[in-house]
Amino acid sequence: MKRIFVVLAAVVLVSACATELQQEVQADETSPDASAKSDTVRYGRYTQVSTAASTDQTNLLSQIVDTRIPPSMSPTIREALNHVTQRTGYAICPPPSPEVETLYSRPLPAAHYHIGPAPLRNALQLIAGPAYNIEVNEITRTICFSVKANYKGAF
Repeated sequence: MKRIFVVLAAVVLVSACATELQQEVQADETSPDASAKSDTVRYGRYTQVSTAASTDQTNLLSQIVDTRIPPSMSPTIREALNHVTQRTGYAICPPPSPEVETLYSRPLPAAHYHIGPAPLRNALQLIAGPAYNIEVNEITRTICFSVKANYKGAF
């Protein structure tokens, strides 16, 4: 009889401790300080998700693009740049100089019909080529091109 009483007392003691521990964990998860300590929240019953913005969301030029231009399209550089920037939040600005107008009017090389997966900035630089700088206006979200200083005499 004493043995049954000791086992029963141990079971009651363990379950009481477990209930108290579970209440502490729940209180920690719902406290206002819990969200300040971590960038993760419970999403559903078994999933923890991050609430922090990804690099692609905070730096739009680092978003990954994978572009395939149909061979039947035969685009110019300008059309290819517009195609790559679709759904990225950016637009290509009009040519500010005759040098950039020359770039925009050239046909897209066949090697650039498939670009990516690559960061947006790298894809745009690949299409424009090494003679051009990428200039981004974050206010209007436009991307412009200018000739690098060491190429200015070539035109």
